[in-house]
Amino acid sequence: MSLSAENIIKDQELFQHLLDDKSSSEVLINGSSDLWVECDGRLKKIDEQFSCQENLIKIVRNLIHAFGRSIDSKNPFCNISLSNGQRIHAVIHPVTDKGILISIRKPQQKIWRLRDLVDLGFMTEFQQNYLKEKIKHKKNIFICGGTSSGKTTLLSALVNEVSEFERILALEDVREIRTEHPHFISLESRAANQEGIGEISLDRLLVEALRMRPDRILLGECRNQEALSLLFALNTGHNGSMATIHANSPREAIGRLEALALSSRSNLSEGLVQKFICGCVDLVIHLEKLHGRRSVQSIVEIKGYEEKNYLLKNVLNC
Repeated sequence: MSLSAENIIKDQELFQHLLDDKSSSEVLINGSSDLWVECDGRLKKIDEQFSCQENLIKIVRNLIHAFGRSIDSKNPFCNISLSNGQRIHAVIHPVTDKGILISIRKPQQKIWRLRDLVDLGFMTEFQQNYLKEKIKHKKNIFICGGTSSGKTTLLSALVNEVSEFERILALEDVREIRTEHPHFISLESRAANQEGIGEISLDRLLVEALRMRPDRILLGECRNQEALSLLFALNTGHNGSMATIHANSPREAIGRLEALALSSRSNLSEGLVQKFICGCVDLVIHLEKLHGRRSVQSIVEIKGYEEKNYLLKNVLNC
């Protein structure tokens, strides 16, 4: 066996090991020799290295080719989801001078409950009881925070508080919500292939979900034109629905939701979108990750709109 063939086998084994390692929640590869993993909420550099950039790029290209995708200088980004829910995002030259950047995010397999989050210090006993009541009374909830702040973890825990007699439809880019709920259905979006066809957006999934008799709708992440479709759906029933959105505070989350809705349809007035939001979004929960620890930072209720400002009641400011 040639040295190059031996190296590619070793590199493939290392890449597979990084995927299979259950102790890490994320893997960050900055070129062939700079490897990091996140364990228990903290990043740490590891000693393992790939033999060269070329082997690493070849491994990734072979992997994404199986999904009908490609990555090259004309299309230097690629994002795929494996059957086990792992997300692999890759970037190559000319966007980066590292040869290739790879981010691997691994979904948690644990079935989370609010009680577990209290035990971890993620939330207080009072917050747990408050949210249980809001789920019971079918309030519409948005969860905001930055990347890896625990949005999907909290969403999964809230799902497990829903009555077993309700039908839940979840719309996700990647199936990440973990639940034991007996009537939980997950629909997954799909990116276009390298010919530019076959895309199934979250917005399209939402349209189809409304025809499937949902009691509650979950949106894994609100970030594009599905924002407006979700507001329409929530204003015509489907109380008790939930979604996550990237934002640094509840007020920023509401502002982003408004901006996304306005960008989806040019003939909508700002006032109408604001009326939609005030009429159907009941709670916004803000999460943060500080020093490796995730926690609920604030919970607000939307009480109306006055003089170009949303009226927010800060229920729990931690």
